Amino acid sequence: MYGVNDEKDFGAIPPDLRSQLDQLEEKIRKDSLSGLLNRATVESYVEQRLADMAPDELCALFIVDLDNFKQVNDILGHPAGDQAIRQSAQILSSLFRASDIVGRLGGDEFAVFLSGRLTEQLIRQKAQAICQRLQLVLGDNRGIVVTASVGVHISRGGSQRFAGLYQSADLALYKAKKNGKHGFCINHSENSLEGSAADNSFTPVSTIPLNRLLESMESGVALLEMGESPRVIYLSPSFYRILGADAHSFTLPRPISDFVHPDDRAELESELRSALQENRAAEYIHRGLSQNGGWFWWRIRAVQIDYSSPYPVMLVTTTDVSRFKEKENKLRTANQRYQAALKQTTQKLWEVDIQSQVFTLFSYGEDSSRHPKASGISFPEELIRDGWIHPSSASHFREFASGLLEGRSCGHGNFIIRHQETGCYGWAALSYQVVFDQSGLPFRAMGTAENLPQSYTEQETRSVLNRPLPEAQIPNLIIGMQANLSLNTVKGYWVEGREPQLWPQEGSCSQALAREAENIFSANDRQTLAPYFDRQSLLNFFAQNKLWLSQKYRRVDGDGNICWVRYTANLAQDFFTGEIYLFLYISLWDQHYRWEQALPHTVVRDSVTGLYDSATTQQLITSLLHRQGRKRCSLALIQIGGLDQLYASGSSPGDHERRYMAEAFAVALGAECVIGQHTPAQLLAFFPDIQSKTELRRRLEEAFIFVRLVLTDSLPMDTLRLVAGAVCLPANQADCETMLRQASRLCQLLRSASTDQVAFPQEEDDWSWDELQFNSDTDHITVHQAEMARSLSDSEKDVALQVISSMLTADSLDDSMYNTLSQIGGYYHADRVYLLRLTENQLTITMPYEWVGRKKHSIQQAVSGMPLSSFPFLNRCIQERSPVFLSRTQPAFQQGPEAEEPWYFTAFPLIDGADIWGVLCIENARKHPADAALFSAIIPHLLREPQRFRNGHSPNREGTIELSEELPNLRSYLQVIYRFSSDHYSSLGVVCLDIPGLSAINGSQGFAYGS
Repeated sequence: MYGVNDEKDFGAIPPDLRSQLDQLEEKIRKDSLSGLLNRATVESYVEQRLADMAPDELCALFIVDLDNFKQVNDILGHPAGDQAIRQSAQILSSLFRASDIVGRLGGDEFAVFLSGRLTEQLIRQKAQAICQRLQLVLGDNRGIVVTASVGVHISRGGSQRFAGLYQSADLALYKAKKNGKHGFCINHSENSLEGSAADNSFTPVSTIPLNRLLESMESGVALLEMGESPRVIYLSPSFYRILGADAHSFTLPRPISDFVHPDDRAELESELRSALQENRAAEYIHRGLSQNGGWFWWRIRAVQIDYSSPYPVMLVTTTDVSRFKEKENKLRTANQRYQAALKQTTQKLWEVDIQSQVFTLFSYGEDSSRHPKASGISFPEELIRDGWIHPSSASHFREFASGLLEGRSCGHGNFIIRHQETGCYGWAALSYQVVFDQSGLPFRAMGTAENLPQSYTEQETRSVLNRPLPEAQIPNLIIGMQANLSLNTVKGYWVEGREPQLWPQEGSCSQALAREAENIFSANDRQTLAPYFDRQSLLNFFAQNKLWLSQKYRRVDGDGNICWVRYTANLAQDFFTGEIYLFLYISLWDQHYRWEQALPHTVVRDSVTGLYDSATTQQLITSLLHRQGRKRCSLALIQIGGLDQLYASGSSPGDHERRYMAEAFAVALGAECVIGQHTPAQLLAFFPDIQSKTELRRRLEEAFIFVRLVLTDSLPMDTLRLVAGAVCLPANQADCETMLRQASRLCQLLRSASTDQVAFPQEEDDWSWDELQFNSDTDHITVHQAEMARSLSDSEKDVALQVISSMLTADSLDDSMYNTLSQIGGYYHADRVYLLRLTENQLTITMPYEWVGRKKHSIQQAVSGMPLSSFPFLNRCIQERSPVFLSRTQPAFQQGPEAEEPWYFTAFPLIDGADIWGVLCIENARKHPADAALFSAIIPHLLREPQRFRNGHSPNREGTIELSEELPNLRSYLQVIYRFSSDHYSSLGVVCLDIPGLSAINGSQGFAYGS
């Protein structure tokens, strides 16, 4: 085999072989999984660049490590891990030039090398870009978020080597990881890292004199003879130095009492003798005597050694720990002061041993001493299992605990916890600080827990300016502030779960806003969002009637983590003083960002409210349902009743009010809810973590109260009605379309509600009327104009006679209409028969009369008040001015054996001259479903009934004859009835004569014979 350079010796290499050699060389240089340079190639290229660098040029080595990569392999499998490597490689390649060296060192570690005329600012920007762009969401269920931590070392040209640069960059990476991951750290060296020349001289360790070692020790070494009275028989040179004694004048042996404080002597001797008896090492801390008469603290370790002596001899090493004891005493004093101060607050102290994952909660005695109140609890699972943490906060608490156990330096969160004193649950803010050992490893987390109030102020009265803090806001609230913009003062302040009172009273609103603006991650965002954190700009917004403001941006929290947040500000005026108030809510939005990133389509927002549009909201809900498994979740359709009419009347421009309503609900429902604009007057909300109807009802009712309170000065809330149709189901049994349809039906049922309400579907609910609101592929629709001209059958004549009779015998219009509908329903074996009346503007329908069949429920309240446009089938009946017949197979509402049966619906227009009065409807006629001729005889009399009762319902003969002249043999029947009147007899009775088969006789023998 020959190489590329052999061409000069063996002639020209054939093109096909040259191509194969190039491909082989490419494979040797590249990492097969990522497609980047492999480790060997990276080292080779970097060494070459370093050799070519000028002394005044800068170089930078980036070491990039993926956070949470182990979880990807452990939970999702190695194929998902390989996918993460490939995606990360593509992102890194896109951030750098083709001339830059980008490679994979192995595992989840990548390297990037830059050199040339660089600036430190450019290098920092590149590190920021890696952290911003390299964020992956893997997996279907909840998803594992993969981010990047970056360590960078900057150096100047010179005799550098890759190994030295890598070591420094790796140290910077360690610091970035220690600070909580998803960040970067830069080490900077002005001088080149030149290694010192090696010293060729070599001295074997065994030749170093022991006395020289003992002189160099900080600790002292002694031999202790354990006779009846222990005595010291040897001291090392370092021991003399500790004592401040002269080895020549300080004679040995000496009794141990010459070295130990009298108060410690007996206990020390007891420990030494016990160690001898148990054949173990003795360890003890005691006070020792120095030559100048002072006392200092020693820590000793003693172990028995072989030595030619009648008594046991122990080798004792001593260390001066006086400085540590002084610090310990100072810490104890400070701790006592802290505990005394802590007793004056509502805070509780807790800690977690990170190695053993054991949780301890402390309380304080009268002497300010700290006592374990609960200890030995496994963290976090036992806290969750035993009910210390409410189930609705369990998932967030696990995330909080995961960061703590991974060694994140500090953290905070708001959770529902159980009060040990009462057993009741309430919101509390938990925060912690991790303590690291000398090697930099986390070993203990110290934290505080404090109950959270649910309002900015302690007053009980509620108003626009004294509003409650929605409970849904608490879990993800980062900043909450109530401020008087006019006076530039802060009335209430929350910072990352800590106490509102922590903001100094002398601190101004401007200072608080400016301080928070410093936490905006991107420089571009800081410039764009500057007006939202400026007091005067906010006052200008109010003057422009912009009362609700919202933005989304990346923020750096107190732990140095970068996260997405949602900024919402509400501006309100005190009408008594004219002062302008700011209510600010900044909530964690990372979860929403991950949800959006998981969607295959671009996120689309409503142009007015800024919420997700309906299609995007439903895509998000569908995506989340697939991740929830068997977990129960909830969907609610919130309807703002009267909003459409308010805009239609021209009394309001609409856009501002719609935005106000959307922003208020977004605050009230919190960041854990997916909320979108379904229609101009409807909001669609999905709750992945609300698992019961009771909890969902409480959350929605609290939101209604909050929205009414904060919008009372912006909208005519007294004339609007807030209702919600809500559905709660296991995710694996639900789909967005079905849940939304159920919620929509419930909202329609509540259209005429007189109070704000939340409704859930019930098992006995009948949604057949909803079938008219949409078209189905199985529909068969015919117009019955010709059918109306058909002659009546014998059975139809009998029914017509019964209908007319029921009209004549009715005492009121309601009785007449109900009896008529009842006769029709019985003949057709229908589920319902009802009259729909059009309002004056022909846009809305009402249901004045309804007959309901067995095992069916009234739909009068649900349908009355609905727009005619919601029923395309009825619209067609009115436009055609003819009866319309619908046959539909497998309607959505039918379940069980009935699902295979067709469903029928017939609509008859009620035409009075040129006007259409309404529609007569027959729902699901099981007999004679296509027969319509009967109504050619009934409808004219039905239309005259209201006028007859307005004029006095006692019938006259002419009117009755006119009424019944279309029905043969009824004339004689009526004539006989009218002869029996009070004019002829002092008493009046009614005799009912039933002639069986009268219709058949008339049909076969003629009406004359029947009469």
